[in-house]
Amino acid sequence: RLNDCIYDIRQDMKSLRHTTELKRMREQSLRQKRSMEKYIDQLLLRFSRLIAIRVDFGYREDAEASYELISEHREKLLRYLRERHCGDAFAGFIWKLEYGLRKSYHLHTMIFLDGSKVQESISHGKLIGQYWIDEITEGEGVSYNCNAHMDKYQHCGLGRVDYHDQRKIENLKQACEYLTKYDESLELLHYGYQAGYDQDRPFEQDDPLIQPIHSELGRVFGTARLPKPRVQLGRPRRK
Repeated sequence: RLNDCIYDIRQDMKSLRHTTELKRMREQSLRQKRSMEKYIDQLLLRFSRLIAIRVDFGYREDAEASYELISEHREKLLRYLRERHCGDAFAGFIWKLEYGLRKSYHLHTMIFLDGSKVQESISHGKLIGQYWIDEITEGEGVSYNCNAHMDKYQHCGLGRVDYHDQRKIENLKQACEYLTKYDESLELLHYGYQAGYDQDRPFEQDDPLIQPIHSELGRVFGTARLPKPRVQLGRPRRK
């Protein structure tokens, strides 16, 4: 029976349906990577120096998390960054939604602040993470400030990024590349486990992971709007 199961899996992986789905996943990741790289390039046209802050946001294991809730909290976080955190220092924001069996719904983000108004990153990552925990999730959330551990990265793209520092820019884009990868767990949660669910026979389902669909899956990756272009006055840029 096990050999038959393995054979069936291998045959399914060779099917047109499966190869088409793999192609869709690769194309989606590639589109998101190109979008991320273009977004960073456009930010560096508007700001000669960025402060890049990587913070991950999620919920405690005993918290009641949902797609609707984290989508609402993401918008509150973005509004806080735009309107309240450190005056008008906010420059940009890249986010990716993921799902894990232990972590449930969680966000990976790269936050950009104007380097002419902000000098360092660690304390800002801590403040933003604490706001998520205390104010947005009312104690139900958790956060991880990657900038507090920048010494662990061999090619660090976090912290200060100058428009003329090509190596740092490439490191930054490489650090953001994880945010563009396809997350099959998220789609499986919304469109996989529930595919065989029958609301008329809820107690006859033999898979404990099967759940009814409560919502359609919306965006799982995005960026903040680009700031308006600045009026170029004075001398051209120099290193």
